[in-house]
Amino acid sequence: MNSAVIMFLRKHWFYVVAVVIFSPFLSYGQYPNYLCETALPFCGEPIIQPSSTMGFPAQPGPSYLCFVGVLNGVHWFYFKALSSGPVVIKIEHTPLPPCPYAGFPNIVYGHYTSMGDLCPDSLDNDHVLHCDMINNVYSPPGAMININVISGKYYYLMYINSACGPPPQSYIIKMYQSNMNQPGAGVLDCNLVYNQPCIITFIYADTTPCNTSTNTFNINGLVGFMYPPSSGSLVVKDVNSGLMDIISPPFAGQSNFSIKNIPCDGQVHTIEAWFTDGECSLDTTIVAPQGECAIGVMSGGGHICLPTGTPTEVYITAYGGLPPYSFSWSFNGVPQPGVSGYNGPWPYVISTTEAGTYALLSMSGSDCPGTATGSAVVTASEPIVTLNDTTVCAGEAVVLDAGAGFSTYVWSTGYTGQVLTVTEPGTYSVMVSDANGCQASDSATVTHLPIPQPLLIKHN
Repeated sequence: MNSAVIMFLRKHWFYVVAVVIFSPFLSYGQYPNYLCETALPFCGEPIIQPSSTMGFPAQPGPSYLCFVGVLNGVHWFYFKALSSGPVVIKIEHTPLPPCPYAGFPNIVYGHYTSMGDLCPDSLDNDHVLHCDMINNVYSPPGAMININVISGKYYYLMYINSACGPPPQSYIIKMYQSNMNQPGAGVLDCNLVYNQPCIITFIYADTTPCNTSTNTFNINGLVGFMYPPSSGSLVVKDVNSGLMDIISPPFAGQSNFSIKNIPCDGQVHTIEAWFTDGECSLDTTIVAPQGECAIGVMSGGGHICLPTGTPTEVYITAYGGLPPYSFSWSFNGVPQPGVSGYNGPWPYVISTTEAGTYALLSMSGSDCPGTATGSAVVTASEPIVTLNDTTVCAGEAVVLDAGAGFSTYVWSTGYTGQVLTVTEPGTYSVMVSDANGCQASDSATVTHLPIPQPLLIKHN
């Protein structure tokens, strides 16, 4: 074994892990890519990794040649070579290692003919990874390793981050192909990076108080993500109400959202976020504020002129609460069939020609039981006037009486009193109105009999 390797291993007594999530179904920081099966795609673009504290052990299996003992703080990456040639991989640390001879990575690598040869079957003594140790003097800003790749082959990189002192609270590590696009350089399949599934790491949602005038509230929050798509939209939706906010690209690691005018129902709401052009989603829950329960009020009513007068209206109105609404009322103390699942418009109208008392018994919205108040009184009247036909001797006066108790009298002659005295034959009519404005009319015919003439007989 190379003596430099042995010296390196003796001096580096712990490892710092750079944690990256590959699975879109896991929360950020929960599972690093310390297993070959969880290898991350690597490409010429920088890979930035926030780190955790102490590392995870490497999976058992192969002889890593230049390493002895249990490996900690490892991370796996893979790529496919599109063109043969040298690939210079550069690694940079932020912050710099605590001592000049430590903090640099070690890489083991191997090549495979197909994705079927990949983990875990490749990690055995029959598929030993080649080992290359970067020179043990770290030269800022980074360390490098050169791999001669073969077109069409798949490659694994095992990165080991080490330091000579207590681990920092965080490392930022960049791994990238420093000779990308140079003449003769190997070319990597960058789609392995660009096409990897996006990851939504968190949803933070904050609710506003319920607006008492609209009985609605808003959700304001933040969505965090990794590997977002470059096209499409980020959608954040309140599943309960169906309301949503749609955010357009570009996306830069997190986006603010706001969903407005959500009904205050006091229920648990599911908030879901997803990319329309990405295969990732995440949901969380919030508790909506409880709005004011519905208040039902009955009003209206009025007077009906019988027998065939225009119907009057009784009104029911709901204030507050959430639709659909349910309510019931009574007529003269007798409960009537109620209404359920009503979504408006308001007021709800009861058209009636029946005199009596209407009372609202109950009112509730979909969110909570409400209260009911108010009643309406419907009155009715039917004025009746009767005039009789009269026959009198010519010259006699006839008194036509429309009856007492009416508010107004209007005779066909223009007279406005209760009693009309006529001396001429003909038809006379009267229109009367009661205190409620209800009207009635009648007519009478006055006939004159001729005055008999005496017959004089002359006697001789």
